[in-house]
Amino acid sequence: MMMGRAAILGIFFVVCVCLLGCRETTVESDRGMHVELMAPGTYDSFVKNWDSDAVPVLCAFIESEAEWKTVFQPAATMKEDQKFGPDASFFDEKSILVVARVTNIDFEDRGNASSTYLIKEVDADGGKLTVSFEYDRQGKAGSSEVKDFAGFIVPKADYKTVHVIENGEALADLDLGAGQWSRPPMTSAGGKAPGA
Repeated sequence: MMMGRAAILGIFFVVCVCLLGCRETTVESDRGMHVELMAPGTYDSFVKNWDSDAVPVLCAFIESEAEWKTVFQPAATMKEDQKFGPDASFFDEKSILVVARVTNIDFEDRGNASSTYLIKEVDADGGKLTVSFEYDRQGKAGSSEVKDFAGFIVPKADYKTVHVIENGEALADLDLGAGQWSRPPMTSAGGKAPGA
């Protein structure tokens, strides 16, 4: 009986996270770079925990299946064809910038809760990738926490840095050349990397 309740709560949680997901959209930069938002519910996974009190917004530039598995946790559901993440071959041609935050929702008002991530501008110049977007959160706050995230899919390239701008303000700078692909540093067990 207890296992049945846990399974139902797990499925309910996954559905709520998907309802809070980003709106699918694409943009073409001035330099011809095609960027798209990962559609909500594309993969049956959720962002692993991190110290959101110390770093309210997680930013990760994912270039491999191993990095995906470091940031995301599979979410088992009742679907027949579960897909927990991109195939390894996906990362031969594309990378994903993930932006995530913990938000509070009121489950009684969850039908009115939504988040919108709208790509404003993307530029790649001299090894520096800049992604600028608008974020808008609608709905009543409550006591239930969920991780709200967007995945910006960009063409694979030899980026040295990633500059993330949210609502016109600098959000994060990732120094890929120095091995910093996430902020905060994520480990295979999730959370903070040793010494971070």
